[in-house]
Amino acid sequence: MPKDVQFTVSLVGDFSDVISSKPFGYYKASRVIAIEPHQGPKDGGTRVRVWGENFERFAEGGLNYTVCSFGTRSVAATVHGPGYITCTAPASDVVQRAMPFAVSLNGQQLSEERVDYWYYNDPQVTVLEPALGPETGGNKVVLRGNNFKPFRPDQGELEIANSTFCAFTFFDPEHRGVRVPAVVRNSTRAECVAPASYDLRETPVELTLNAQDYTDDATKYYYYKPPFLFDVQPAQGPVRGGTNVTVVGSNFNNTGNITCRFGQQEVPGRLKSSSEILCTAPPAEKSQPGFVDLSISLLPGLYSSPVQYLYYKTPVVETIVPVCGPEAGYTQITVTGANFVDLGRDAAVCVFNKTIFTNATVVSDTVILCDSPSILNKQGYSEVPEGRVASYSVAVSIDGGR
Repeated sequence: MPKDVQFTVSLVGDFSDVISSKPFGYYKASRVIAIEPHQGPKDGGTRVRVWGENFERFAEGGLNYTVCSFGTRSVAATVHGPGYITCTAPASDVVQRAMPFAVSLNGQQLSEERVDYWYYNDPQVTVLEPALGPETGGNKVVLRGNNFKPFRPDQGELEIANSTFCAFTFFDPEHRGVRVPAVVRNSTRAECVAPASYDLRETPVELTLNAQDYTDDATKYYYYKPPFLFDVQPAQGPVRGGTNVTVVGSNFNNTGNITCRFGQQEVPGRLKSSSEILCTAPPAEKSQPGFVDLSISLLPGLYSSPVQYLYYKTPVVETIVPVCGPEAGYTQITVTGANFVDLGRDAAVCVFNKTIFTNATVVSDTVILCDSPSILNKQGYSEVPEGRVASYSVAVSIDGGR
C-alpha cells in the first residue's frame, strides 16, 4: 500500500497561512517482469498481459493514472493485483521496430526494466492450396498472402514462431474453432495441417501472428468425404505391369478425375460401382519387386489411405525333372528356376500347354513341385495315336494363372 503524507503550500514560508492540505502517496516503484504477447498489429487492440511487482491503481476525478506505455503512447491499465495488470495496445505508425514498454502508476515515472513491444503490418490471407481436403484432416494446407513474416530473428529481431497459428474458425466470430500451429516459410507463404471436420463442410481459415489477433479475410476451406479402401483384387502382379485390378471400398463416385496411384506412379481409374474402381497396374518403378501403396484419388491430388499391392518378378522355368510321365498323370515334377514366391493358398500353379492348371507347392524361390495332369479322356482311354508321344509345355504362375 502507498504511504500517504499531507501535502501543503505556503506563501509566507512558515506554513502559518495554510488552511488545507491534500494527501500525497509514496509507493514502491513498480517492476515489469514479463508481458504477453510481445507483438501485435499496427492498428492496436491487442490485449497485453503484464506480470511484475508493486502494481497499484491510482485514479482521481475520473482519471486513471496507472497506465501502460507503448513508446510515446500511453493507455489506461486494469490492475488485477499487485503482480498482474492488463492493457490494450494503442495504434502505432511505427512497425517492425522494438518499442519500449513500461508501466507508470502516476502517468509520469515509468518502470525501468527493458521490455520491448513490436508492431507489425496486418497479414492477409488470399489463397489456400489446396482449398479442399478430406474430412479426416491431416493434410498440409498452404496459405498464400502477404505480411506473414514481419520480423527477422536471425538479425536479433523478435521470434514469433511459437505464437503463429492457423484458425479453422468454423464461422465462430471469436475464432474459437480449431487452432493449429502454422509454419511461416516467408512473407507470402505459411503452412499448417488441416484438422478433422465430420459435420461442417466448409470453414474460413485465418492466420494469427500473436495467438490473439486474427486476419479477417474469410478465405474458405472445404471438406469432403474421402474414398475408403478395403481391398484390391488381385493384390499382386508382375513387375512388367499390365495387371487389371479391382479396388474395393466405399464413397466412390464418378468425378471424371479418378486416378489410381501405385507407389508414386499414377494411372487412370474407371468407376465400376460405388464400391469398385478398375485400373491397370503400371510397370514397377525401376522394375523392382516388392510392396507399394495403392491409393485412389477422386479429385486431383487428394488421395485415400492406401492398401498394399505386391509387384513380383516374372517366374522363370529353367528345368523340370522328370521330363516325362504316364498319360494317367500324377507324376510329381520338380521345377527349378527363379523368382518363385508363395503368395498364399492355391496361388502357385503349374500350367501345361497354357490351358491345364495344377496346384503347386513353392519349396523355395528356385524350386516348385507339382503333379502332371491326366490326358486320358472321360472313358479313361488315351487319345494319343499309337507310337506317338504327347509333348506339353510347362510354365509356372505364382498368382493363380492370371
